[in-house]
Amino acid sequence: MIITVQPDQRRAVLASPAVFSIESMEVTIKGADADAASLQLVLMTTAGVPIARCTSWTGDSTAGFVGTLDSRTEAADTFFAGKRPDERLPAIVALGDVNRPWFVQGVEVVNNPLRGAPMPLDPMQHYLTADLFAGLTLSSDATAAERGAVLRAILERLQS
Repeated sequence: MIITVQPDQRRAVLASPAVFSIESMEVTIKGADADAASLQLVLMTTAGVPIARCTSWTGDSTAGFVGTLDSRTEAADTFFAGKRPDERLPAIVALGDVNRPWFVQGVEVVNNPLRGAPMPLDPMQHYLTADLFAGLTLSSDATAAERGAVLRAILERLQS
C-alpha cells in the first residue's frame, strides 16, 4: 500500500488497495519529511485499541519510507472475534514521529481467515499531550519538591 501524506491538511491518500487487511503488508509513506527513526504507523480500532504498528523504516523523505505493517496480532484476532471471514470493520490509521502527528483518519480493515498465528503487539510509545497535564498546576514560584511531584505524576501517566 502507498500512503501519500498531505501535511497541510493532516490527512493522507491511500493508494490501491485502499483497505487494510489482517495480514502482513508492505507500506510506503510518501510526502512526509519525517524523523524515520521515530516514525510510527498505527492501525487501531475506533475505540483507540491498537491492532497493528510499523516502527521500522527504510528509505528517506525523498524516495519514501518503506516498512511492514504486520497486523497478525492477538489484538486483531480479538477485533474480529465472531465476525465473518471477509467482514470489513471501521478503524483508524495514524502516522506520527517525534516532531508531529502527520495524519489520523478513518479506514476499513478486512478480516483475513488465512492469516498466520497471532503475536502479541509491542507496547505503544506515549506522546506528551495536553491530557498528561490535566489537573496539574504549578506556580511560577514552585519549589523543587513541587516541580518533582508534578514530573512524577506525568511519568506515572506516561507509564500507564
